Amino acid sequence: MTNCTNCSSCTFLTLDEQILLYDVKYWMEGVIQLSLAVIGVTTNLVSIYVLSRKELVNTFNQLLIALAIFDILYLVIAFLDSLGQVFLPFYSGHVPAWYFLLTPYLLYPCKAISLTCSIFMMVSIGVERYMAVYYPFSRIPLIGSGGSKNRCFNKRLFVYIFPVIFFSIILNIFKFLESKVKMEEGSVKLEIQEIRYDPTYLTVNIWVRFIVLGALPVGAIISLNCCIYWAVRRARMERGGEQPGGGGTGKRKEVEMKRIVPSMRKTAQLTAAYSGNRWNLRLRNKKLSASEQRLSIVLIMIAIIFIVSSLPRIIIMMYDIIILDTTRSCIEEGYVGEGFPVWNHLLGYVSHVLLCFVPTANFLVYCVVGNKFRMVASIYLRKMCCCAQSPSQVLSPYQGSLRSSGKTVSHQFSSPTSSVRRPGSSKIERETGV
Repeated sequence: MTNCTNCSSCTFLTLDEQILLYDVKYWMEGVIQLSLAVIGVTTNLVSIYVLSRKELVNTFNQLLIALAIFDILYLVIAFLDSLGQVFLPFYSGHVPAWYFLLTPYLLYPCKAISLTCSIFMMVSIGVERYMAVYYPFSRIPLIGSGGSKNRCFNKRLFVYIFPVIFFSIILNIFKFLESKVKMEEGSVKLEIQEIRYDPTYLTVNIWVRFIVLGALPVGAIISLNCCIYWAVRRARMERGGEQPGGGGTGKRKEVEMKRIVPSMRKTAQLTAAYSGNRWNLRLRNKKLSASEQRLSIVLIMIAIIFIVSSLPRIIIMMYDIIILDTTRSCIEEGYVGEGFPVWNHLLGYVSHVLLCFVPTANFLVYCVVGNKFRMVASIYLRKMCCCAQSPSQVLSPYQGSLRSSGKTVSHQFSSPTSSVRRPGSSKIERETGV
């Protein structure tokens, strides 16, 4: 049996690998990430401004605003983190004191919380689209009083947003305990707390983050968007095969309406609109379905971007589980942060850059897919540049669709009842617009 005093089960990077990582980290996390953070904050502020206009008010767009807010928080923190950890030290040779002061109580925990909020928000938006596609009548508010619609709308937003914030904070609450600021001889230093070295905490943290922030969200987003895709495809096929005369499809819709409406007899306007103007309501439902499909296409595209950007992060978490014993050995021997191969570090840089690129990519999706988003953005941009044209002159009277026709249309139907506006018909159109 041989004695080996210098042996270690922890693996280390060579000098050439360290130089490579130093240069790559500067360009990816110092230059590219800082640039993407600035662009992402700008584009998300534009998205928030446009989506908050009255022409685009609906539940889906409000949830997109919440997602943009979480993305802005992440980008701001990522900007400060890259500036203090990578960019400034590359030129000055030392980490600034403000970075050490902000890291334990702001940068490190809040970065994890904002990223978790963005991940959970994607799942929440997927659930909202699933409910809108498969259970559209559950979204119609009861018309009891003047403010009932707003109360129902606000309650719906609370149900989708509050759990995201609550569970994101709970999941990352221990991040505030992993490090602290230490003053030594007039200098500021960052000290890692003992909880970060604890083997049990390390194991539980790696598995929980892989399951809760990796496997479950991505699996849920894929499942929800597959269901939404098939529903949209089926609806398009059915709508494309419909005949103007109604036929069997019209009879089935009539039966469905007769089953649904009696359960909502409490709403006088809705009952009157159905009994007095069934033709207009049927056409409104058809138009509503088309709007929901367009919004669902937007979700599917941003979900694809999210899944692609999450792949490097999930691979890293899976590898952390594989080398868990090596990580423990490195911590026990005092080599914190060692034991990872060079490709793992490079993949981490790629993951950080992709996470900063996602908010900008979402904005591009809104511009490419959302005709009405582009229209509203251009209208208010011209308005801000003193070349305004009244939005009401060019926008569709149907609000809430991210991709509606930009032409003003006088909706006159060839139905025998089209020349008569029954009581409650305009009201029901406004109440079902999403």
